[in-house]
Amino acid sequence: MVIRRASIVAALLLTATVFAEDVSYRKEVFHNDRVTAYLLEIPPLQTSSHRYDKDNVTIFVSGGRAGETQSRRERFLQNVRNDSTSPLRAIVLEFNDSQGEAISEMVPVKKQCADGSKTACVEQKHLFCTAVLCAEDVKIGPHAARSGFASDAAQMLVAVSDYALTDALNGTGPATHSRTSGQVEWLPTGAANRWTNTASTSARFILIRFSPNP
Repeated sequence: MVIRRASIVAALLLTATVFAEDVSYRKEVFHNDRVTAYLLEIPPLQTSSHRYDKDNVTIFVSGGRAGETQSRRERFLQNVRNDSTSPLRAIVLEFNDSQGEAISEMVPVKKQCADGSKTACVEQKHLFCTAVLCAEDVKIGPHAARSGFASDAAQMLVAVSDYALTDALNGTGPATHSRTSGQVEWLPTGAANRWTNTASTSARFILIRFSPNP
């Protein structure tokens, strides 16, 4: 009986510790009726542990894991260890509704460059789809344009790098979409889907595209 009580106390203390770590490392940065986004910042040589009650996607935005994207179902215990000497940063998206299992298909990377240019290129890598969303890793080179039309579904951009994009048809003018690494941007249904990188450096973001009829 004494051993059992001690085990229960230890489990409660562990839960409290995990919760305390989670509060100190996580900060809500976006919320709407579909998704809540948290910025996770783990100090050097520390571990973050959190049990998720909802389906979620984690997108790392710093260090050697930048761009790595993980899809998890509800009731998943996530342990992330930062073994580096710099803070490890990630965006965690928690969805209000079930997203279904993530399915990764072997889809060739799409790369297109402007005529005669080796830098004005757009690269799109399919990551996975669930029943209600798809994820892509998008890289847009300096002054490159990602073609497209108005989207028939809501989208979310998670900035892996800083980006400054314009949706002007001629690709010039001030940036209409500007975020720094670790920030998110929500684009409602009908928003322009053609973006030109106005910066002199490459832009990288994870694009989450929701189904038109969730």
